[in-house]
Amino acid sequence: RDYPDISLANVPAHRTLPQDEGATFQQITANHRAILAADPTIERAFLDEPQWLDRFGLPIAYAEFQGGALSVIRAQRTVLQVWRVAGAGVTPGQVSLQNVSDKLKALPNVIIPDAAEAPVTRTVAEAGLILATLPPPAEPADVPTVDEAALAVPEPPAGPGLSGYGMQAEFRRSNDFGLIDLVSGAGFNWIKQQVTWSDVELEPGRYVWKEMDRLINNMHDGGMNILLSVIKTPNFYKPKHLAGQAGPPTDLTKFHRFMFLLAERYRGKVQAFEIWNEPNFAREWGTVHAGAPNEYLQMLRLGYRAVKEANPDAIVVSGALTPTGINDPAIAVDDKVYLQRLLSINQGEAARYFDALGVHVTAGPNAPDDSVANPTHSRATCNGGWANHSSFFFTRYQELYEVMRAAGITDKPIWITEVGWPVATNPAPNFGYASCISEQDQARFLVRAFEKARTETPYVTHMFVWNLNFQQVFGPDDERWAFGIVRADQSPRPAYLALQSMPKPPPA
Repeated sequence: RDYPDISLANVPAHRTLPQDEGATFQQITANHRAILAADPTIERAFLDEPQWLDRFGLPIAYAEFQGGALSVIRAQRTVLQVWRVAGAGVTPGQVSLQNVSDKLKALPNVIIPDAAEAPVTRTVAEAGLILATLPPPAEPADVPTVDEAALAVPEPPAGPGLSGYGMQAEFRRSNDFGLIDLVSGAGFNWIKQQVTWSDVELEPGRYVWKEMDRLINNMHDGGMNILLSVIKTPNFYKPKHLAGQAGPPTDLTKFHRFMFLLAERYRGKVQAFEIWNEPNFAREWGTVHAGAPNEYLQMLRLGYRAVKEANPDAIVVSGALTPTGINDPAIAVDDKVYLQRLLSINQGEAARYFDALGVHVTAGPNAPDDSVANPTHSRATCNGGWANHSSFFFTRYQELYEVMRAAGITDKPIWITEVGWPVATNPAPNFGYASCISEQDQARFLVRAFEKARTETPYVTHMFVWNLNFQQVFGPDDERWAFGIVRADQSPRPAYLALQSMPKPPPA
């Protein structure tokens, strides 16, 4: 069909090609490249650009103006022209780019409709043709502040309340059925599994799905809802000097493609996708410099679109931020500060690209009812503290919700995709508080956390225990071991038994 179009002088109308529908990426490219043949001069200049698809997009229309004196080809991202006659500021036969931006500014009452952000066709998504580059954001202040007046907006709808009871585990093991049974046997209805991108795409364009197929099929056959969290860029999609280090791909179209294939392959079996893990943490993202939230916004946008094109019913969760209380780009940016920066870009554009805000809660040695102002039940005197900043408390997620509200976002629930308390006699570095927590504390704190979220904050709809079985994966010198609620032999810690006995709503 013809797109609604603004009439611009010397610019062809935007049209679609009927032959694109149902075509492959290669055929779509051939269909649109054929448009270039209408003017060989523009065609040569167009194809002489090595990255013409990224710079110009596909050709979409050709027209002649000024009685044939001006030939014009409109592409997705620009308009190229060549004059056949001499004139002021014109060299005949020389291809140039039109200044379409100034033409748009000159039009009265031009409004870009919200529909411009609607999902495109599946064919276009597969072709990777929905990309755009965000302008760099203004340099943010070191610590943005929340507008307290903005928090005085009317209370949003209460929300559906907690219905997703989940556990994160490492299920890629020979006994994955036994691990799945542990989750369902505790009365939980969701599983979270991280997908290591670099373990699936072993070479550019070569995907090995065998292990993921087995795992997803077993989870699905076990009656579980599934959240997949995607992590780790393959080295061949990063600059050579960053190989082996954390960070997004240089070309985000590769991430878009992977997310589309992942969501398409497991349509009907996987209910939700988390776009990356802890992007405010250098160990997961690389240096968290001032422009990092803008980089993540681009990843979030492409991940969201890819998932929705492949499976419109899937839920997209933003990459959960980790609470750190640190503002050092080489280590981490405070989760609240990072979220404020992310939601300040383009008037909160990020909210278009997630269905639920992902949050991680690491509460130190503090009980769920503790706070900086009232650490009544706290064991934070152990080894010197962990009580002087709100990121050390379970209720930190409430502050992130208020950041969303301050940005005018009142219709998004929170998914706590990791919550847990570590227990270890000889804790890993920076987790000394794990020696202050007993296994009985771990059990009591986890049960109270679920009860508190369910009864006090109905905008929290899903919560995942971190973690089920990492004692099978790591040794006691790793901090992840301490959070496990079953031992290496799969025998239960008190926390597993307490969660199993905890009242829950019927599985959804």
